Amino acid sequence: MTALDRLIATRQFFRRGLLVPALVAVGAFALAMSLLLAIDDTNGRIGGVAVLVFATIAIASAIVALLIVAIASVLRIRAGDIERARMHAMTTATDDGICCVDQDGRLTYVNPAAERMLGWRFQDHKGDALADVFRLSHREGIPVDQDPPLLAAVLASESYAGRDVVVCDDGRLLFVDVRVAPIMLHGAKTGAVVVFADDTDRSREEQAKDDFVGFASHELRNPLTAMLGFSSWLARKLEQEPWRFDADTAEAIAALASETGRMESIIELFLDLTQIRMDRLSLEPDLVDVTKLLRQEGSAVRSRYPAATVEESLPNGRVLAIMDEQRLRQVVLNLLDNAAKYGGTNPRVMLSLTASDSIAEIRVKDSGSGIPLEDQQHIFERFFRSAAPATGRKTGFGIGLYVTRQIVDRMGGELSFISEEGSGTEFTLRLPLAREEFLDGARLETEEPALAR
Repeated sequence: MTALDRLIATRQFFRRGLLVPALVAVGAFALAMSLLLAIDDTNGRIGGVAVLVFATIAIASAIVALLIVAIASVLRIRAGDIERARMHAMTTATDDGICCVDQDGRLTYVNPAAERMLGWRFQDHKGDALADVFRLSHREGIPVDQDPPLLAAVLASESYAGRDVVVCDDGRLLFVDVRVAPIMLHGAKTGAVVVFADDTDRSREEQAKDDFVGFASHELRNPLTAMLGFSSWLARKLEQEPWRFDADTAEAIAALASETGRMESIIELFLDLTQIRMDRLSLEPDLVDVTKLLRQEGSAVRSRYPAATVEESLPNGRVLAIMDEQRLRQVVLNLLDNAAKYGGTNPRVMLSLTASDSIAEIRVKDSGSGIPLEDQQHIFERFFRSAAPATGRKTGFGIGLYVTRQIVDRMGGELSFISEEGSGTEFTLRLPLAREEFLDGARLETEEPALAR
């Protein structure tokens, strides 16, 4: 048991025993008064002595009680000193920055690590608003205009976890991994503590990777364009003059067209990754018939995977949404492609669409072996690849579902999944439907009744 624990135990013992002398004093005084009232005038001497004895006992008990209160107070102060010394040692020794604020978001404490990282002394900013000294910016150094979630959490004394960029006094950009927790006292919030670690080196490494991916993708695009043009020309020649090509040549042309198309998809995926990391992913919202789009993409997957069976459960009428049609195609095609690719020897893909309460719900279910339980929490992470249960091999680049999730988030949708090993995986995509005011004057090829609400 530490010295602090012994002090706390002793103080609690005294606090528990504090009522005993008080009760004795009250009891003694009450008994003395009772005896005084019970004795008549002939025994007044005896009554006076009794009163004196019990009064003395009451006074002594009160003195003892006061001494115990004083001792408990001293122990409480001593325990508080030890606790403060312990906390000071912990906050001084850590490499993480720590800032404490009151309910108004004003600084009440900053540890030495935070002073070193931010480049200023606490004494120069004591009582200042955290928002004035903890200036947030984007990765490029552009100040954040809107109220950032970090500062909102601090002012509300709420929990927060994220990665942010802070502009130091000398102009440096400090990439930090931040945690915010409320300071509680007797069940009430009295402020917040902000704990952050310097993540600059890792962020710069990631930025260098992103820059390389973007540069390589752009450089590969030019020769790939020529390859795509050449393969398309050969495919047209094969279609127009089939007698000029033997079977092996025809097969080679088809393989060339397929693989150049696949390469184009990979490069576009890497370019999307770069745009997402730079927060520059472009969206062009328009009125989209989701039912028609799903039928088209289902047909495309059947052509690409002849061994796959694609079962559709789609409404007869239109389901309309306001979003980027090409991005939605990209999302749906990636989900269908994964379902066919990881669905086993003879994959079976179930594609369904329902619309209710202004929400379109798209489900894509496969017949594969499912996602291992330990991998499920990482499935939407960048560069994460799950091993196939059957072979144990990891395939792909680990960015398809990451990009898909980011696109869905930016379209105001939600992407989730349910997976059980041995029973396949089902992805659910929820998207907002177009409101009635957007349907006036809509011009779509089909004249079927719309199901948008």
